Amino acid sequence: MAGYRLSLIIDGRLTIEQFRDAVTSFISVLHNVDEGLTGRRSVRWRLSGLHHGSPATMTCIAEGIRRRKDQGPDMSPVVWGGVIEGVRRLDLGKTERPPGFNDDALEAIRRLAHLRSRRDVTSIAITGENSDQTKPSTRLSVTQRVAAAVDDLIAPKSSAPGSVDGRLQGINSHGRWTFTVYESIWGGRVVCDLPDGLRPRAFSLFDQRVLVTGIVARDAGGRPRHVRAEKIEGMGATADLPQSLLGLDPDFTG
Repeated sequence: MAGYRLSLIIDGRLTIEQFRDAVTSFISVLHNVDEGLTGRRSVRWRLSGLHHGSPATMTCIAEGIRRRKDQGPDMSPVVWGGVIEGVRRLDLGKTERPPGFNDDALEAIRRLAHLRSRRDVTSIAITGENSDQTKPSTRLSVTQRVAAAVDDLIAPKSSAPGSVDGRLQGINSHGRWTFTVYESIWGGRVVCDLPDGLRPRAFSLFDQRVLVTGIVARDAGGRPRHVRAEKIEGMGATADLPQSLLGLDPDFTG
């Protein structure tokens, strides 16, 4: 079948749960890189091959999604190439975020790399092929180097008093109480600790725009990753929101 294909190849004695987690992470990479590069879901991935032996292999072929009134180009080769180039950069330990790799894509490829550390999993790779032969076939190993590169990009590096604004769209009581804010500048997910005294406030503002104030941990690029919340304020309509992060430490970002 003509087109752009990506395969997930896993070698080892896999459990059903490990295979499920690997496939879920792989699919998450494909979808999120698509959205990161094009701003929407522009590619439909069809299953074109499945081999359950050793190594286990799942192959997907990209199809551009055509919409009415949309005569734009087929983005399949762009997304296909974005996945391959992004994984390559991470494996080389590049310190810059690969184009199209939003937070969800980075976390998904990291989960895939961590699966490689399991005792019974001997290798995980992503391969890319296209039948038009406009680009050569590529095989990329997903190793702990990839996980380390992701950690360098998104792990918290520094903390200071500050604030984060965005939509409160998740409250979790598993282990410890936290809530999630989808931040309004970069669109990333920020996990916030939820003290007992703020729980009623968080529940009352669920799915609304909020300003969370406290100790903000940021990654190497300055993006907020975690907040030790001290205050939650409702922000009203989107139009009323400030267009930049509010910080209590004006010298933090320079």
